[in-house]
Amino acid sequence: DTEWSTWEVPEVVDGKSTGRDRHAGQYATASINKINNEIEEIHVLYRTSDKRISHLYSILDNSQEYEREWEKTTVVADGWTKSHISMDLDSNGNPHAVYYHAGVHDLMYAWATQNVEGEWVWQVEPIETEGKVGEYASIVMQPGPLMDKPHVSYYDETNGVLRYATKMLNPGLGAMTWVTETVDNPAETDVGKFTDIIVAEDGTVYIAYYDETNGDLKLAHN
Repeated sequence: DTEWSTWEVPEVVDGKSTGRDRHAGQYATASINKINNEIEEIHVLYRTSDKRISHLYSILDNSQEYEREWEKTTVVADGWTKSHISMDLDSNGNPHAVYYHAGVHDLMYAWATQNVEGEWVWQVEPIETEGKVGEYASIVMQPGPLMDKPHVSYYDETNGVLRYATKMLNPGLGAMTWVTETVDNPAETDVGKFTDIIVAEDGTVYIAYYDETNGDLKLAHN
């Protein structure tokens, strides 16, 4: 048996046996941002039993000796079940996330920036609302010269297909809007669950996912 001698004793960072924070940690996802190899920021998103999505944030200066402390904010308040959470950080260390809103069966996007007091302020908007879409979602942020670009993969339960979304400039509106498309839609098959998305340095987008009908792992790229 392997000895996990290099692991510290796990700590409880959120959760109670009863109340609003019971079962904290469902659908957990984490990202880390390092600044000059000294300052370390950790972001964690997760769901609790009352269907909230919470955000834990910690910043630690490795040149100083003190215990890590966590700040907690709410991404999405109580209500219908939220699940299939995925997160990535942009070039400025700001968190971006996608999740499935089971109450309306929609794919949702959330992002946060810090205000002048250093508090994380979250905003939320839908990506796609047609049919039952958004389970098994995955997000990656692609660095850009002016702003980072989100890439999202997800499952369309209504049609049993793999879907993809990204934000592009809409000249008519003068703003960034979501553009969605079907990536894989073979006849009489169910594909697109358990997705994971990455972007190569040359901008090529890769999506790994499961073909349930044939029992295969598939990889798509543009």
